[in-house]
Formats: sequence, structure tokens, C-alpha cells
Amino acid sequence: MNLGKPLTNGRVHIAVGCGNDVLFFELMPPGPLTRTILTTWSPTHPLVATALDTGAIILHQWHASSGHLEERARSTPVSAPISSLRFSLDSTRLQILSTDAPVRFLNTTNMLSAPPPLCSWSPPLSTSPDGAWRAVIRDGRLVVETAKP
Repeated sequence: MNLGKPLTNGRVHIAVGCGNDVLFFELMPPGPLTRTILTTWSPTHPLVATALDTGAIILHQWHASSGHLEERARSTPVSAPISSLRFSLDSTRLQILSTDAPVRFLNTTNMLSAPPPLCSWSPPLSTSPDGAWRAVIRDGRLVVETAKP
């Protein structure tokens, strides 16, 4: 017996009969599968911006005391492949560079389109402003770890 059934949480499970037992397997998590392809720290705040392979940009708040990354905002996907992300020096804007599209700017409060900032840009950063934490991408996922001296 083989029956796919969407459950109330939106995930799809398949029930497989095996003798007197029924086994349930989850086929796929809800929503599109995504992998993190780029990441950078804010130069002034415990914020980490990530670009997904879907073209969406996610802004995370890093809580060092709990070791928790909190998603604060997410942009709509950019159609062209993203090649670079960087914060403005005051961390109010994100600059998105892509190979086939004009430079795009996002407001870091709501991740909506914004004019360029009046200040300069920070280079992409792999460590937090205090140098204690490092953002890395492992197996397509953002991981924050202690920066090793």
C-alpha cells in the first residue's frame, strides 16, 4: 500500500505498509529548498546578511548570549545570480551586486528597495564587529561559530 497525504502542517508524508506495520516517511519540507551562497556581517551591529540560491536575501540578528540566529527580515528574490553582498558603514543599507542586473540597495529595517546611502560601504566581513564570531557556510547553511585566534 502506498499513499501520499498532506498533513495539517503542510508537509507531505507517505504511508507504506510493511507486514502488519504502517511506516510514515516525510517526502519534502514545505516551501522551496534553499542553500545559503553568500554571507556578511554588519560592521556595526550583530547582524548577518545571507543570500540564498533562490535570490532572496535574509537579514539575521545574532544573539551571542544564547547562540541563536533570529531571522529579522527577508527580501523578495533577485532574478540575477548574486555575486556580492555588503553593508553600508552605518548598517542601514545592503548593497547587492549581481552579474546580470544593476546594483540593488535594500533598507535593512524591512529589506525593501532603498536609495543608496550617503556613507561609504563596508567590505564583506566574515567576522562580527567585535571579532568574537565568524559566519561560515557549511553544506548550504549559515553557521555562526567562535572565531579562533
